[in-house]
Amino acid sequence: MRERFAATGHCATCLDLESERQDGRRIVEMTEYFLTFVPFAATNPCELRITPLRHRACFGATDEAELMDFGQVLRRALLRLRLALDDPSYNFVIESAAAEAADSQSTHWCLKIMPKLTTPAGFEFASGIRINPSLPEADAELLRAIDPGR
Repeated sequence: MRERFAATGHCATCLDLESERQDGRRIVEMTEYFLTFVPFAATNPCELRITPLRHRACFGATDEAELMDFGQVLRRALLRLRLALDDPSYNFVIESAAAEAADSQSTHWCLKIMPKLTTPAGFEFASGIRINPSLPEADAELLRAIDPGR
């Protein structure tokens, strides 16, 4: 991310968010503060990213209005996964800069949700490369079709 910032003068995630917004096919939900989408190179079927639309390097620097929206966006994302995929197990992680790097222009926090829908096998173990048998656009369409309520 630092290299891309040095090369372009822009945060890599901010550039990716703009690209996702223009394309639209992988977007599951967009609110005033967050974009929920299936990443272009998802490692798992129906993997989701919840990313603030405003540049924020550190989750801890998120303001109260954004946190309230984030809680609702996260609830709806998990409900969509539960309803569309029969309540799968999943892992999620917040990727964030440390508090002392909250003003970083090259880093952007996000939450990754990775449903456990496939079983890694020989190729994955030998190469360290994940195989995702689904298309991110189809996964986003499936999840968008679920009405999680507001």
